[in-house]
Amino acid sequence: MKLLSKKGAYRTGFTLLELIIVIAIISVLYSIVILILNPAQSIAKAYDSQRLSDMNALNKAVQQYYLDKQNYLDLGITATETEICDTGYIEGAKTPGVCENLVDLSALVPSFIVAIPTDPLNLLSQSKDTAEELSGNGYTIKIDPGHKIVLRSINLTSNNSPTSLFNNLRIIDIKYQIALLVSGILICLTLVVYFILKSYKR
Repeated sequence: MKLLSKKGAYRTGFTLLELIIVIAIISVLYSIVILILNPAQSIAKAYDSQRLSDMNALNKAVQQYYLDKQNYLDLGITATETEICDTGYIEGAKTPGVCENLVDLSALVPSFIVAIPTDPLNLLSQSKDTAEELSGNGYTIKIDPGHKIVLRSINLTSNNSPTSLFNNLRIIDIKYQIALLVSGILICLTLVVYFILKSYKR
């Protein structure tokens, strides 16, 4: 809307109604962006894909080890479900104090697997591990009565809802990144709407 100034010249300005319309548009676009992105669900799916890939790699490595050695017990795998030690690229980590009460599969590295995989959530807290004591990698392993290897992901979203994973303190940095992304999109949309309205005023 053009307003007449005291000098008789027209100047461009926004009415209250126009501002309300812009705010309403931004609110609708914000809701659409959140619904499309659905960050909690997207992150959970990506993490689950990685977990399935990790367990598949571990299973193949253990099976190949058995074909070569004809023995699972050397790896410390028993009928009791136990979490795997987060040894990563370490070879033969059977050191006193390391991997206590965990299954040490470092004998698989590097002949059968490049490194012992770690759950995506555990990777974010990996700095807490020390040389004296390593934590679990988020996957458990055992031998079932049929003498088959059974692997399970502790953090798989069938056990935890996407929302609970999203609210986990270990992925707080991801929440900030998503917030920044959404904020950036909203700022861009606001500028687009602003310049479109300004062009109509001229």
